[in-house]
Amino acid sequence: MDSIVSGLRGELDRRSDQPWTLVGFCSGAILALLIATQAPERVRRVVLIDPFAFVPWYFRIFLAGEFGRRAYHTTFQTHAGRALTDWVLKRFQTADADFTRSFVNLDHEVTLRYLELLGTVEIQQFRGLSMAIDIIHGKHTFRAVRRSVGIYRKLWPHSQVRILPGVGHLPMIKGARQLAAIIFGSPDGEAAGSQPLRDPSSK
Repeated sequence: MDSIVSGLRGELDRRSDQPWTLVGFCSGAILALLIATQAPERVRRVVLIDPFAFVPWYFRIFLAGEFGRRAYHTTFQTHAGRALTDWVLKRFQTADADFTRSFVNLDHEVTLRYLELLGTVEIQQFRGLSMAIDIIHGKHTFRAVRRSVGIYRKLWPHSQVRILPGVGHLPMIKGARQLAAIIFGSPDGEAAGSQPLRDPSSK
């Protein structure tokens, strides 16, 4: 993970000498936070989109040796598995119905390796971050994401949280206009249609 973060930071250094705004989606939020921890003097703002603060049980299953690999294959590398997963998510309204579409053309060995690496990250190391932090999530995203928002809020009481109504775990597709308004809009993060944080840890 240190090698990945150092490589990303080096690429950012080559591309710009201006203060950075780091935007991380899903598990990519962890990478943004690791960069911000490594180079806080370079970071102006961090935007976390539907972030996880931990690896939930339904992803940890895939790390359980050979059984986990077979479970991953069945869930994401077969048409039937992807269709069933999307049906379950739609039925319980916890994410977007086409959530598994992005898994069709992945290098699955790389995906599993990243999952293993993310499981080693301790989020308490991010407690001291003091730059502007925006947390954005879809109203119908995974329960683990909503719980993660509550965890992150305890780390950074100064952070701003926005909830995108009618959106699941894929806000770049389902809530692109709302998302863009928050990221590129006014400094206070106001966006038409977004909702301020009420109780991120509920349900």
